[in-house]
Amino acid sequence: MQLITTIFSFFLPALCWALLRRHDSPSPLATSFPPSAVWLLYGLGIGLLMAMPNAFLTELNSLLPQPNWAANMDKKIQVAAYALLSVDTPQGFLVNTLVIAIAPAICEEFFFRGALQHSLLRLLPQPHLAIWIGAVIFSLIHFQLSGFLPRLVLGATLGYLAYYSKSIWPSIVMHFTNNLLAVSIYSVAFRNGNIEQFNHISPWISCPSALISIFLIVSFFIRLDKKETLTRISPLQ
Repeated sequence: MQLITTIFSFFLPALCWALLRRHDSPSPLATSFPPSAVWLLYGLGIGLLMAMPNAFLTELNSLLPQPNWAANMDKKIQVAAYALLSVDTPQGFLVNTLVIAIAPAICEEFFFRGALQHSLLRLLPQPHLAIWIGAVIFSLIHFQLSGFLPRLVLGATLGYLAYYSKSIWPSIVMHFTNNLLAVSIYSVAFRNGNIEQFNHISPWISCPSALISIFLIVSFFIRLDKKETLTRISPLQ
């Protein structure tokens, strides 16, 4: 059911939109093929680096007050997520990989970093503004305030990766890596009987690791931004 919902909510609307905007330049979904192997590796690396920032931001998010309706909704979503992730068979792991890692990575990236970000970049004067507005929408649409901060930063990182690579394939790889990592860790935690402990990583571990990861990712994007600025200026000289 979740797989069908993901396809109909994100993938099909993005394809319909792309069909209507097929004459846009650049390509509305930035799906040029084959994708650059280097950029795919960047997507993989950043997806792995985001693990600790996600953990730290989740802990930070838990300190923020929530209205009762949001807390109740979060509990329902968490119960459903635990039920989906609580598997200890290879078949269950493969199903979760498809439903939680592969399908959202493709469908959500086509919608958010493809259709939505393309539209925002055309409407707004600053790409940074377009990327962060897209990230806010990406985070809010999951209807889980307890995960707002990590999803916000994840959405922005995916947005910058798609923007600088001029392709959604690297962001798909990053999104897939991020989700697969969560599925794998939850699977191991469930088998060991400590799935609750996984949600609470010591800040003495998560904070320094998160800062190092964020520094590396931000430095990478700053370097790309400088390179793009020089590329835009060069033809004018």
